[in-house]
Amino acid sequence: MGQKHLGRPSKLMSHIASLDAPLSDGQGELTLLEVIGTEVDEYQALELRLDVSQAWSELSELEKRILHLNLFEGESQRIIAYRLEISQITVSRTQKHALEKLKKGLFHSSSSLNT
Repeated sequence: MGQKHLGRPSKLMSHIASLDAPLSDGQGELTLLEVIGTEVDEYQALELRLDVSQAWSELSELEKRILHLNLFEGESQRIIAYRLEISQITVSRTQKHALEKLKKGLFHSSSSLNT
């Protein structure tokens, strides 16, 4: 079998640039790879925020309150129990259950995107 002669590159091929080439002649300019990578990262971040928002909406108000106090305000389970006027064991169990629900919701979202 002989090799096929391709001749001159097409116009399309002449416009293909290296992913590492700067996008303009100025110093410190971004490369195509950096721009593409940034867009992918932004889409992934948006998808993650949507997934977290969806998973968070599945929690009860008590679960949300306990997680908020612990994760965002840095309160201990003992202080949360005191503030919410419930037992520390209830805080512990509710927090554990809420985190499991979030993990399950996030895992379900990410696995459904991969199928």
